[in-house]
Amino acid sequence: MSPARIPSSLFHAVLLAGFCALAAQAVPQYTVSNGSSIIDVHVDPYFLDPGDDVIDFYSYGSPQSSSANTGFEQLNTALIYLTLDDQGNYGLVTVMDKWGGGGGSASLSYSGLPLGSTASLNDDPGDPHSFNPATGSGTNSWNWSNCCTDGAAWSLPDSNNFQITMNYTFNSGLDTLRFITFDPCDQSQLLFFDLDVSQPVVLTATDGGQPLPDCNDNGAADFCDISDGTSQDCNTNGIPDECEEDCNGNGLHDSCDIATGASLDCNLNGIPDECETDCNANGIPDDCDIASGSSADCNANGIPDDCEIDCNLNGIPDDCDIALGTSQDCDQNGVPDECDPDCDDNGTPDACEADCDGNGTADVCEWTDCNNNGQLDICDILSGASLDCNANGLPDECEDGYVDCNVNGIWDLCDIAMGTSLDEDQNGVPDECEGTAGANDRPVDFGLLGNYPNPFNPSTVIEFGLAETSPVRLAVYSVDGALVQVLVNGMQERGLHRVVFDADRLASGVYLYRLESDGKLDSRKMLLVR
Repeated sequence: MSPARIPSSLFHAVLLAGFCALAAQAVPQYTVSNGSSIIDVHVDPYFLDPGDDVIDFYSYGSPQSSSANTGFEQLNTALIYLTLDDQGNYGLVTVMDKWGGGGGSASLSYSGLPLGSTASLNDDPGDPHSFNPATGSGTNSWNWSNCCTDGAAWSLPDSNNFQITMNYTFNSGLDTLRFITFDPCDQSQLLFFDLDVSQPVVLTATDGGQPLPDCNDNGAADFCDISDGTSQDCNTNGIPDECEEDCNGNGLHDSCDIATGASLDCNLNGIPDECETDCNANGIPDDCDIASGSSADCNANGIPDDCEIDCNLNGIPDDCDIALGTSQDCDQNGVPDECDPDCDDNGTPDACEADCDGNGTADVCEWTDCNNNGQLDICDILSGASLDCNANGLPDECEDGYVDCNVNGIWDLCDIAMGTSLDEDQNGVPDECEGTAGANDRPVDFGLLGNYPNPFNPSTVIEFGLAETSPVRLAVYSVDGALVQVLVNGMQERGLHRVVFDADRLASGVYLYRLESDGKLDSRKMLLVR
């Protein structure tokens, strides 16, 4: 920070403010001017010395010549005290002129100085006072004895002290340089500067600073919390411990936990061990378990082997079993074959066996092969080896009551349904099997021709044939012989007949149906499945 040069005198300004009172506000900036020269004074928390518990003044002057008592400039210095009211306005309390020799002081009354306003401070130009800084005594309120090399930029020898450094140049007479360090949490607010008595000084307060950090939102700046002991700062980084990472919730910053030995940090990553992943709950972070050799990590994924999936319980993670060849994985699903479903217990997972219908179950474990051709019924149908005209999943040749009167390889009912045969009299028999349409004079033998469908729910069609016109009785019985229902009882013409049996009110199970005519009998079974 370097002020502008002012003719006949050096003008310097430094602001000390009540930072803690401003923790929740923007820190004001101040402009101090003397005639046409202006110095901006910025309140900056980085220029603070939290270690100080008093307000310190550092200043020096140096004569132009080797004679300490000649060629001194006549000047006045002023101390201006500011206070902050509850409205956030700064007020000027007093101005005191200080001079050497006989001493003396003058005061000005309080005048309000709200943010954004200006006020003029005029020293008495008619009463300049001689001041000999070389004496270092008298009524001087600061020590002038710390003189440094002419033209140098002054700095504190203690690099840990925050400081405001101003450059200076010599003029005729004496130039001075002032330094101030202070306790930023002190509620006093002080503006200190040297002024040329022949010019008025204008002090302007402007709003343009930045809020001071207050991580715990308690209304006090962080460094004030730490300075007055409200907050601890175990690692001296200027941040209250309660605002730092505390993974184990013990109120102590993680780095301090580790530094004090309250927590271990086996992998030196700055995180207490108790906050790290410990899959086997042995009190040691997983990566340290592996690094120390107390846990193996066969696949180098950072997870101890004893925490990985081991379906065959051989102590080796499944993926390592497969990678090492101690287990096979025929379907490459990442699961050892011995842990996959194997319906026939032949050691080969179902997924690696033939599965013609793709339902995930090996064909050898499917139970439906009604025509005993060694191929699953659904596969017979899908491949076209068998027909399934009624789409019930059962090859037509396996249906009870399979009738193919025209011997074309298609069940009669399917012939009619698909339109490959006509059935003008709608008796369920292809017309070509009845001679003239509706004539029903095709030669047939006596007997039951089965029922379709079978199994059924809730109804089925029962077919029977008569070689000649005769009295007929067709009835349904339970398996224990109890009569369930009489379907036909009377004279029937020769030929093929179809009767619908509705079992809507019957329970699931096996039922018998029996055909009687002129002393002849025929019976069959059917299955009702709900």
